[in-house]
Amino acid sequence: MYFSRIRRPISSALSEGNLPIQAGNIYEEHKFVWGLFPFDKEAERDFLYRRFDAEGFQQFFVVSNRKPLESLNSWEIAIKSYKPKIVIGTQLHFNLRVNPVVTKMPEGPGSKKRKREDVYMDALAKNKTVPEAERSTNAEILQACAFQWLSERSEQNGFAVSKGSVIVEGYQRF
Repeated sequence: MYFSRIRRPISSALSEGNLPIQAGNIYEEHKFVWGLFPFDKEAERDFLYRRFDAEGFQQFFVVSNRKPLESLNSWEIAIKSYKPKIVIGTQLHFNLRVNPVVTKMPEGPGSKKRKREDVYMDALAKNKTVPEAERSTNAEILQACAFQWLSERSEQNGFAVSKGSVIVEGYQRF
């Protein structure tokens, strides 16, 4: 595995006539990160990334199975071998950006047709069916559904989360 930092000064991008990748444009970010790897039409996504702009730099941190390209126009690319040794019981703190969805079958359980819905929007809709005096606040709903979504995926992915350790800092709808 590899850990890479890919960055460029925002000022140099502008001086070269290139626009920075707009923060929040997830499609463009994802497309850019895919472009960091040698083309392989058979390749499946084998990377995780996080955008972290700071100090005048537009930058991405990428963990990947494949080694990224070592040069890309005006981008600085620093690549390190990444072989984490995590011992059972180790506690880690991390920031995570996810797009949690729930898959529904609108035509019933036997249907092949599936629809993906945002877990927060789904939870808000369910909350409207509860008597008004018993309804949770939107912040409580967001926290609860985000924790549940992450918790449901934890065991199969080799980690555990405790309820008090998950803090939802924001929500964006695209």
